[in-house]
Amino acid sequence: MNAVTAIVFRCCTDLQLKPNLEVDVEIQFQMNRLLFCQMHHALDLLRNVDVIFPDISKVVNFVTIKHKSASVAV
Repeated sequence: MNAVTAIVFRCCTDLQLKPNLEVDVEIQFQMNRLLFCQMHHALDLLRNVDVIFPDISKVVNFVTIKHKSASVAV
């Protein structure tokens, strides 16, 4: 998998990275715990979570319309 990212100058100099250099790296993302807790709290406050987590058996089937190159769900 390829990804492009911007890295702060100090990190580039410490790792001796140069423009257009390709390197294999392993990265980890760290979640912001406060934001995660706020989102979780917002879900906890919902009286009805059917909008967020719909019952698939009750969802109306999509109608498929044939297009020149592909099918499009409406």
